[in-house]
Amino acid sequence: MRRLLCLLLVAFSACETSNPENSVRIVAQTSSQADEETMHSALAILVQHCKGVRIAGPDIESASARFRSGEVTWQREYGWDRMIEVEAKIVAAPQILKTKAGGDYPGGHTCYFALGGGQKPGIDVGKSACQAVCGMDGQFKPVPELAFVR
Repeated sequence: MRRLLCLLLVAFSACETSNPENSVRIVAQTSSQADEETMHSALAILVQHCKGVRIAGPDIESASARFRSGEVTWQREYGWDRMIEVEAKIVAAPQILKTKAGGDYPGGHTCYFALGGGQKPGIDVGKSACQAVCGMDGQFKPVPELAFVR
């Protein structure tokens, strides 16, 4: 039986704003208590390392998270047998998430944030417009704290 965990990331956004309207609600799909704990910890780390997810609640239409197996080449190269995929749909005209100079506009995109441990723990974001949401200059951001995601 699948378990659904709703996380309202207000506590993590407190450093940036005291306005709960800026928090993001992520619906997480887990199958066990252990997965639920892993998911919660990994999402807390994502929020710490991705300012856009932390402060841009009104700009994120919906967000969900689920475990996935590491099936594609880049995931295997990172040593990710299992990862957490966060899917966030950005509204068409975001007010908080802005385009960085020379970058792609995040409005209207569905962003996928892959969180994994293994040999190369970190956050992988394929689309450049979505990388801007996390302030990333490339596709991968090393995050050693995610080593527990397996």
